[in-house]
Amino acid sequence: MTRRAFGALVVLTTVLAGPTALREADAAPRQADASIELVAQTPVATPGSEFAVQLRLPGVPTDGSVTLSIHQRVRSRSELATTIDGNGLRSQLATIVTPLATLPEAPGGTRRFAISLDASTGGVALTTSGVYPLEISATNADGTELTSLVTHMIVPPAAEATALRVAVIAELAAPPVATDGITPAIDTDELDAIAGLVAALGSVDNTVVSLAVTPQTIDSLSALGKPAANLLTGLKKAAAGRPLLQRPYVNISLDALVAADLQYELLRQIQRGDLVLSDTFGRPPTETTWLAGPDLGADGLATLPGLGARHAVVSDAQVAPLPDNLVNLSPAKPFLLAAPETDNDTEVVPSAVDAMALDPVVIDRLEGPGTPALVANRVLTELAVLWFEQPGVERGAVLPLDTTVNPDTVRTILTGLDAVGVFSAVSLADLFDTVAPLRDARQNPVSRSLTPTRLNRIAPSEAREIKADRSVVATFGGLVGVTSPVADDVDRRFLLATAADLSRVDRQAVADDVVSTINDLVAGISGPERFVLTLTDRKGTVPLTLRNDSGVPMNVVIRLRSPKLAFPEGTTIPIRLVETSTRLDIPVVARASGAFPLNIEVTSPNGQRQLVVSRYTVRSTAVAGAGIVLSIGAGLFLMIWWARHWRRTRRSGRLIATPDHPSHRTNPPTTAGQ
Repeated sequence: MTRRAFGALVVLTTVLAGPTALREADAAPRQADASIELVAQTPVATPGSEFAVQLRLPGVPTDGSVTLSIHQRVRSRSELATTIDGNGLRSQLATIVTPLATLPEAPGGTRRFAISLDASTGGVALTTSGVYPLEISATNADGTELTSLVTHMIVPPAAEATALRVAVIAELAAPPVATDGITPAIDTDELDAIAGLVAALGSVDNTVVSLAVTPQTIDSLSALGKPAANLLTGLKKAAAGRPLLQRPYVNISLDALVAADLQYELLRQIQRGDLVLSDTFGRPPTETTWLAGPDLGADGLATLPGLGARHAVVSDAQVAPLPDNLVNLSPAKPFLLAAPETDNDTEVVPSAVDAMALDPVVIDRLEGPGTPALVANRVLTELAVLWFEQPGVERGAVLPLDTTVNPDTVRTILTGLDAVGVFSAVSLADLFDTVAPLRDARQNPVSRSLTPTRLNRIAPSEAREIKADRSVVATFGGLVGVTSPVADDVDRRFLLATAADLSRVDRQAVADDVVSTINDLVAGISGPERFVLTLTDRKGTVPLTLRNDSGVPMNVVIRLRSPKLAFPEGTTIPIRLVETSTRLDIPVVARASGAFPLNIEVTSPNGQRQLVVSRYTVRSTAVAGAGIVLSIGAGLFLMIWWARHWRRTRRSGRLIATPDHPSHRTNPPTTAGQ
């Protein structure tokens, strides 16, 4: 007898027995060390096909049996919740008992149990679409139940129907950690978790997934070099053809940055994030959906349109509850976001941003206990029952998958979304475009206010320090050039100073480390403090030797100032210091002779940072032009004066010295009495 014929015979016997064939050992004590582990199951139970589960049965004796009992389908999400715990199961449709001795273990210690759903060959007839609980119990040789487990079978509708739009978000965000202040580090556990998620995404590449990759995580992986090279290659392959969400360089708090007047830092976060994602994946992020942080408030909400975000994803706890008249079904539709309500009784005005809230029950299932296959089944089952609430209405859900989710769970969920006909995996943009917004009884769009949260504020003193340090970073960028790898590295590291995932102490440590790095490099620029120079001519050159021991080419500006020197090439001289030592001969013109100062200042291109201050003493022995003119003038004056004086003297001699003058007599007369 074949396995299928044997199974069909058992099914037929059980069905004929009807729902009265209940377990006789409900009250019997269970064996504590026995358990049922769901390793895999068929994603969808299609009538006419075979449904199978693969189990691992530690502690169950080989002479025992496994019973598969299919119960009537669940009618609501609340009923589904009770059946997951093994309670509230409705009547049985079929029961299959399989002795373990008839099913040898496969490699890995698993056994495969199959159920025929082909009614024409005696299999179970599941003609109505829905979610059916499948109870699995293990018994020992005498029929005593040892343990049990409930999973579910999703039976799709016979005809094609409007599918539930499911936007899967794969989040890769390693915490921003820097062990040496230079290279962002990812620990081994985090690296393994990222590798697992990337491998799962790559193995199911036909399912639409929106990638939300924190750019700093990519830089951290790149910094690891060879150990992460294959991982980066796998990430690029997994991202091929899939939408990319715009992300800031690190996780940030919109409201904290806006409240601290640090909008420039927000802009730099977005710009750097776009640059890293574009360089990594060969295309810019195109998604216009913002993944809201836990403290999104009025300031952040008002900022979103300026960032190009038209949609947002929030947790259900972040928004006010829906009105009572709208909670009869799951709100699987977008709604308008409004700022948190205030105490001044002002009317809440919806923003231009609409949002989808994560379904809290789906998130609970994703984070719940169980094997990867069981967790995946419960997530898919929850989404399926969500669809069965209103099978003819366009509705949607957002499903975040991050590195905390087991890769096998991710793989099984993605496979199930592609296999089960009630689902359609779409991008976030498609979800908002195809699912109509939630409306009230009057067909007005429904808005939900953000709930007030405790903002992790940036203190005013910290904000001032961030602005001052940013000025240092910007000045350094001008020194080394914005295209310099060193400037790029400094800017990248400084963005961690506003990371929401770091404490204030850690943020300050990051900023201090960046500034210290800059100071160490800038300290490599030096020049003479004092110098004495003698000019023997009106025109000459002043020698200046600058050293650059930083190992990085730098752009500087030499600024000249002297009361008695003119500078034919100007008082500011831009120069790039490439070599360790650079000598310049600065042309000058002396305006006077004597000794006078020459002040030389070397600064950053924007003049904000002083690098070198030199004080020269210039001694000029050359006669200045004005002195020459004065000397010539004085000489001419003396010559003219002497000539005039000489002529006057000669003329006076001619008028007075004659022969009749008493002074010319040879024997002057004597007076009487001599």
